[in-house]
Amino acid sequence: MQCGLTIDIAGNSLVVKRKNGTKTQNWIFHDDKRTIESLEFPEMSLAVHASGKNRHLTVGKTTNQWFQQFRYINGNIVNQRGLVLEVEGNQCREGQQVLVWKKHNGRNQRWLVKYGENNGSDLQTKGKDRYYGLVIDEPFYAWSKANSKLTIEVIGGKNLAVKPFERNKQSQQFFLDASTKTIKSVAYKDLSWNIENTGNSSNMQVSKSMRRWWQMFRY
Repeated sequence: MQCGLTIDIAGNSLVVKRKNGTKTQNWIFHDDKRTIESLEFPEMSLAVHASGKNRHLTVGKTTNQWFQQFRYINGNIVNQRGLVLEVEGNQCREGQQVLVWKKHNGRNQRWLVKYGENNGSDLQTKGKDRYYGLVIDEPFYAWSKANSKLTIEVIGGKNLAVKPFERNKQSQQFFLDASTKTIKSVAYKDLSWNIENTGNSSNMQVSKSMRRWWQMFRY
């Protein structure tokens, strides 16, 4: 809500609270599924309660059903039935519940999205990332289990392929970037693993880091 409060998880409900940087106030939007996943509870997404049968919001296991699908349009968070997120009763008050309601575009229905690396939150920046499963900023090789002599390599500064392992070869080394949470190349530090054609392909390459779903991978 545009009054200094942010969405937080409180039990089975969503409420607005003052920003404190905890993971219950941080979310990941998955562009392919249109779901808003909790950073605190991986594989749990924002959902209209009771499979969409009432107005209250909760977090539930991600199922990709319509009642878990949302878009951000001109300051409104809109579900598949055209209802928008609003703070109940138009009250800018800590602990007030967040619901879905028919759009009237009042202040209690308008939201400002701030991305994690810029909002002062405590998103994980070191150690093994609890969501992505890799050690942040630590170079690694990606070995093939089909042939233990082969590892992923950047070819020609663009394509990914498996090649015979060569010790200390930077084009075969990658790391999980702390800010974008994408897998970057040690040899080409501005480039991240990427599904070609903005995800509409089965081919893998590296390209400029954009932090979109086709560049996000978990181990």
